[in-house]
Amino acid sequence: MGFAFYQPALSSAPGIRRKRSSEQGVAKKQRPSKPSPNPHYPTKQALALRLLAQFKAQHPDVRVHCITADALYGRAFVDGASAMFGGVQVISQIRSNQNVRLQKRTQPVADYFATHPGTPHTLRIRGGQEVVAIVGSARLYVCSHHTKRFVIALKYEGEDTYRYLIASDLTWRTLDIVQGQTLRWLVEVFIQDWKSYGRLEPVDQAARRRGRTPQRDPEPAG
Repeated sequence: MGFAFYQPALSSAPGIRRKRSSEQGVAKKQRPSKPSPNPHYPTKQALALRLLAQFKAQHPDVRVHCITADALYGRAFVDGASAMFGGVQVISQIRSNQNVRLQKRTQPVADYFATHPGTPHTLRIRGGQEVVAIVGSARLYVCSHHTKRFVIALKYEGEDTYRYLIASDLTWRTLDIVQGQTLRWLVEVFIQDWKSYGRLEPVDQAARRRGRTPQRDPEPAG
């Protein structure tokens, strides 16, 4: 329905120094301050919210039940997208080292689910193929989001590590959230086809991608 091109802000001396200090293992408090945002170079999250606003204005009769995103889109996107459509469910992901809190105990989400293992469930991918996955869930306070989220640990059959989904609406069932997130991969298929047929990527890379329709998202990096 719409797309936007992301252009990173021009490199600056403070930004370069901050990145280098991070790569060198300098403590976060001792790194150079983060450069101020440049309004001429909006972030990917800001662009995504802008596209959603355009969609809402252009298609007022479409009823949105759920919005899905990957691990890049954090608190600002989740809260902004949900509010834009009247509090709808927004599903995203968090990294395994992000902290969650239950009562007074704070720990990485991977550590929490290491002591609260999931159970096998049969899932239907995008309403079609059935697969088996290990699924665990809990309503936890996600520290980086400053609020409670529905957090799900998900590991498909044959995988070694979990991925961690978060959902804004705490009333949904666990398996509905998991199956809703499988729809997100459709945008990747569209982007791959669009880049290939629009000649926006190298020919050899396009050839490798053509015909590929992975069943599920890969584990987010980091």
